[in-house]
Amino acid sequence: MSTASDTGLGGHASLSAIAAIGNPRHAPNSTKKLILDAQIYLGTSSEQLIGVLAYFNTTNLNVGLNDVALYHIECTFACFDPDRTESYPTKLSPPRYAFTGDIQKIIRLTDAVSLSDCEADSSAFPIDPCHQPYVHIAGAAVNCDKARGTFDLDVEHYISLTKPDQSNKIITPISCLIPDSPRWKLAKPVPYNKRYAFVTGLLSDVSFEVNSLEPTENRPITRFGINVDNIVFLGTQGVGVASNTFPNVLDKADTDTGTAKRLISYGKRRQPSSQAESTIVADSNSVTAPSSELVTTSSKTTASRDSMPVTRNSPPSKKLKKN
Repeated sequence: MSTASDTGLGGHASLSAIAAIGNPRHAPNSTKKLILDAQIYLGTSSEQLIGVLAYFNTTNLNVGLNDVALYHIECTFACFDPDRTESYPTKLSPPRYAFTGDIQKIIRLTDAVSLSDCEADSSAFPIDPCHQPYVHIAGAAVNCDKARGTFDLDVEHYISLTKPDQSNKIITPISCLIPDSPRWKLAKPVPYNKRYAFVTGLLSDVSFEVNSLEPTENRPITRFGINVDNIVFLGTQGVGVASNTFPNVLDKADTDTGTAKRLISYGKRRQPSSQAESTIVADSNSVTAPSSELVTTSSKTTASRDSMPVTRNSPPSKKLKKN
């Protein structure tokens, strides 16, 4: 199977998600770089992923030490590899993280909920966190199969939690499935091999390492899977081809917005609650209760996932078989 390191081609992978955020700590020798645990939903109450994300805190975000809250996040992501990636774990950290990345944008959606026994049921929040992440990925397509409507986008890109002694960038291996749809009656838009494409779609599946003795949820992830919602072919750029330029009309002095009726006014903004202004981490070593989940998506006890090698929502093609 081709990988980004085999092809030498880079790219970009990010996701938008409603995430449960908790377990904050500072990166060593930094007062601005926060390390946060983020839990995202994949499809059922027993299917979620916990990742470790870095955030350069220019907005002075406050996260309670023993709290969890729901946020909308935009972040880069890749498979977590303990040999290549830092996590700066605390006693609240799970046995193993599934993914890592950098938060680009974060918006708080709810007040914090106290972590009683480090497990808060999702019904404690005023909004439903059970929405699958939406993935954006750009890179060179490989393993393209027009008959099955599948291809891979395995990209190398920068993740700030990569250990300093690692010369190669972290890989985000994604298998893409174009589902049957009236949109593509004649042919599914599968790219040619090693042609660049920009793809978006719901994160629907993950494949775990086969030869691991760990429980399924603690095994390393080998691939992510998405159901393609949209694809743009980026083609190739020839040497010496002149680029077109477009005039900037957005920064002109005229601020007249016309006579169109507004839906809302931004003149008065809601102030955050006192709970949302809780103090950020003080001493991560003071946290004592262990946990493998930030939020449970069901109040009922869920079955073991040892017999579930691949999480499922909309099953992908056989392309997502275990490596």
